[in-house]
Amino acid sequence: MIEHDTKYKAPHEPAHYNKVAEAKRRYILYRGEHPKLEDGKKYTYEQLGAACGIGASAMRGRMRGRHECTDDLLWANGERKPREEWGKQTFERLENRSMKMMDKYMRMPL
Repeated sequence: MIEHDTKYKAPHEPAHYNKVAEAKRRYILYRGEHPKLEDGKKYTYEQLGAACGIGASAMRGRMRGRHECTDDLLWANGERKPREEWGKQTFERLENRSMKMMDKYMRMPL
């Protein structure tokens, strides 16, 4: 019969794992004039969502891969734009840099 060591030892100290988790956290640059946020400072999805009263996953969905957050993305749940402004926004289908570059070269003649 094979004997196993029942005492598991983690390869690193808990402080090491906190540093790794902090390094993986994504920070987004904020540009705007929200009363709870500072212009030019970087925030996490959790912090941006808390500023307008929504969760981190909802904020992530609003951002859709953008690198900067602006005031037009920070509205509370239940708030609506005036009817005159409905449908007057442009949608950017090419969401990241690589998609924009591919679009540029795919449109060139061969």
